[in-house]
Amino acid sequence: MSIPDFLVMVAAFTAGLSVLFLVIAGGIKWVGGSRTGVGELREEVELLRGEVERLRSGVEQSAYPPELDDTQSRLDFAERLLAQLKTREGLPGPR
Repeated sequence: MSIPDFLVMVAAFTAGLSVLFLVIAGGIKWVGGSRTGVGELREEVELLRGEVERLRSGVEQSAYPPELDDTQSRLDFAERLLAQLKTREGLPGPR
């Protein structure tokens, strides 16, 4: 092997290593950047979880008490009975 061939091999090896290091550095930067994005997403998810929990507790506090629900169902039943009586009175024929 002559000296010029040896120098060409050393230059090619050095260039190959340089490219390899650049690719590795770019990959590390890309992966590190995506981890920052993951942290931001986790923070946003936690904020949204807090908001959902706040809304759930608001809904639970504003829900009707069971007594009012029972009263509403009784009122609906009475309205249906009255509506049936009105339709029977309006029909012609023997009673």
